[in-house]
Parts: sequence; C-alpha cells; structure tokens
Amino acid sequence: MDIDETDIAEADERIYRFVNGNYPPTDFNVDAKDGYVPFDLPEVIEEGGRNDILYRYASSLHARNIPKDMIKDIVFDAAKTRCKPALDPNDMKALDKSIEGLFKKPSGSVWKKEKKEKKPLEVYSAEEVDGMDLEPPEFIVEGLIPLGVCILGAPPKAGKSWMVLDLALQVARGGEFLGRKCHKSGVLYLALEDSLYRLKERAKKVSGSKKLPRNLDLAISSEKISPDNPDEGLAWQISNYVESHKNTRLVIVDTLQMVTPSKAKGEDAYSSTYKLLNAIRPLFTEKGVGFMLVHHTRKQSMNDLDPFETFLGSQALTGATDGMYIIKNKKGDEFSKFYGRGRDFEDVELAIKRTDSCRWESFGEYDKLEETRILEEAMNNPVIETINFMINEQKFKNNKLCEYKCRPSDLMKAVEEHTGVVAATSPQNMAQVLKELEMPMFLAGIVHIAPDYQTTYNGIRGSIHTFKKKK
Repeated sequence: MDIDETDIAEADERIYRFVNGNYPPTDFNVDAKDGYVPFDLPEVIEEGGRNDILYRYASSLHARNIPKDMIKDIVFDAAKTRCKPALDPNDMKALDKSIEGLFKKPSGSVWKKEKKEKKPLEVYSAEEVDGMDLEPPEFIVEGLIPLGVCILGAPPKAGKSWMVLDLALQVARGGEFLGRKCHKSGVLYLALEDSLYRLKERAKKVSGSKKLPRNLDLAISSEKISPDNPDEGLAWQISNYVESHKNTRLVIVDTLQMVTPSKAKGEDAYSSTYKLLNAIRPLFTEKGVGFMLVHHTRKQSMNDLDPFETFLGSQALTGATDGMYIIKNKKGDEFSKFYGRGRDFEDVELAIKRTDSCRWESFGEYDKLEETRILEEAMNNPVIETINFMINEQKFKNNKLCEYKCRPSDLMKAVEEHTGVVAATSPQNMAQVLKELEMPMFLAGIVHIAPDYQTTYNGIRGSIHTFKKKK
C-alpha cells in the first residue's frame, strides 16, 4: 500500500503529553543497547508488589530527567488504571513520599552509569616543591590551635566548657589563650548544653570588666550533623551562617555528642565517627572555617600508654582531626595537665590552672614546673637538708669531695640532731622514706646508693647507705 493512500493516525493523549511535555509516554521503553536499562510496566499490577513496581517505574522516569510533577501524574494514573485491587489512600501517600525521595538522589540511578573519567596522578618532583613559595599552615591560636578540625576532650565537670568559652572570647577580641596570641576573627559558639542565662553569667565572669565582643555569636540549639547529606542539618546551618558572616573563622561545638545522629545499624564506631567528622570538613576546606569540637573522655586505664587513647572513638578522631587536646586533672593536684597534639605543631604538655576569674591560665611546661616544685620541696625536706649538711661536713674535714655513709638508724639520729624533726619511726621506716625521696634527692644534686646486702662500716655491720654530690 502506498503511503499516500494511508490515513494519518489520530494522536492519543499520551502522544500529546509526550510532545508538549517533552517526556516519554507511560509505556515507552528504550533498548538497553542505547545506554538505558529497560523497564516494562505490566498491564495489570497485582497485589503483593504494587508499590515496588510503581517505585521502579517512577525511578525509570526520574532517570530520564522528567519533572517531578509529571512523574507523579504518570505514576498515579498507572496506579489507578493498572493496580488490581486499587491502592488505598495510605498506599498512595507512601508512593508519593517515595517519589519525593527520588529527588534527593542524583537522577539517572536506574540508567546505565556513565564511566568515570580516568585521571592520572598529579605529581610534583622534589625539586619543584623545593622551589615553590608555599604558605605555612594558618593558626587560630599561634603555635597551638591550627585552622582546621580540632577537638578538645576532658572528663565531665573538668572545666572544658569554661575553656572553650574563654577561647571564643579571646579569638573574638584578638587576645591571648593559654599565653598564646589569638588571631582576631568572628566566632560562632554553639553552647548546646547551656541556657542563655548561664552562658551570659559565665561570659561575664571570664570577661571581668570587659564588654562582651560584638563579633562573637552564641547559639544554644542546632540540628544534628547529617553525614550522608552534607547539604542538610548542622553543616547546612553553619554554611548558611557563614555566608552572611564572612569574617567567621572559628566555630565551637559544645558538645559533639549533642550533634551526633544515631549510629546506623551494623556500623562500627570507627566508621561512624570518621564519617561524622568528614561531613563538616568541607566547611573548613571550602569556606575556610576552623572547628573546635568539645568531646568527653573516659577514665584512663593501665593499658592506655597515651592520654589521647581516652578519647571516645580515639582512632577515628586521630585520623580525621588537625589538632587534639585533653585536660587531665587529679583530685588534690594544684595544676591540671593540658596535652596538645597536631599535624602542624609540636606536642605540648602544659601546667594549667583555673584562676579566680574562672579563666584557665598556663604556667609553662608541666615537666619543668613539676621539677621546680619537687626541687623546692627537696630543699626544705629535713632528711635531704641533713644529708646535704653531712656531705659538706665530710668535705670540710677531708678537703675533698666526699661521701656520707650511714645506716638508717644513724640517719634518723642525725636528722633529729640537725633539724629537731623525727624523720622516721624505725630504721625500716627510714629506709622507706629514703626510697620515696630518690627523685627529690637527685634533683637536689645528691646521688643515693642503696645497699643490696649487709656490709660493715666503721666496725659496725648493717645496711649502709651512701650519699654523694653529683659531679
């Protein structure tokens, strides 16, 4: 039959919708060889899989970049005409929700995935790197807190919230934190375990007579971090805030637990923590915003060789942070220890103490301060004072560097005669006192050689202890 003798076919509704809406009709399928995954919509969709079939059908339409409203029209029409029995209102609501969910994922999920472009490694020769003028890492607090993702840990009630509040105030002012210079910038402090009243009272105590800075903003509630959707939740809130507060360089989250979502079923703690921190890292790399996350630590056990192992989820935190800090204090100690470790600064171990103004202040390196304290105690200790006196007496008598040898009972008598203090209750107790004074004596310049067997000195047999000055 000649084509001119054939009548023109009348277009039905599906053809008009395809032409006008620029999308395929409901039963349109494309061959897989063209790069698509074919999908056949049954003429009758029976109970026991209706929602699944319709969802897959909606996915195939979504993969062709068809607008959401048009997908709903097509799928709902198919649901009404092909489902036996028809979907009830609750099923239709569930289907609508499923279609909405498609648009939170990239289109094309049902179609054949495009091949990812292969990129060779970008490498630099050592000679090239040596000749580059590279910028050093930026710091929020000079030599202590880098611009990056950092975390501060301490046991409950150890004063970490007071510390980060002071950090916020000092960075906003361009002041000093633990004796280090702060680079002035805007600060956002999320005090998620506080009320505005408590926050105001604490800030006034820490600031003293100074007014609170204008470029410090406070919040007491927020969304949680959304690891699987970085454009949502807390990451979106902070990104939105930074857009209108361009000078913000530090965000403090107190505490990390308050913004941590429930762990996915079957997900281990390492993966969960690592994914959580990496969800906010783009805010640092793309927006130039640093973070200080406040976290809890557990009690240190005998198996912990490193104080940073007391962080909850410590292995993941080490891999995903640019700086880690711990406050460690022991009941009765005058000073607390402040540990710091990071990629771009040397480890620090400071002696810190809360002052009357509620600020944490640094008193220098902990080890040096501890040595100074022990030395001061040693110089005022009646036993060490007596031993030092007896060594000098021997030197005066013999006109040369001498040793002082004695039994514990002899030393007890000498201490009481020289200082008027009863140093021990028995020779055995005196030997124990000497054992406890080993380090103070050494710092005071005295070497103590304890006997490991009975010997005779000046005709008297017993446990003879030897003391002499360090050369």
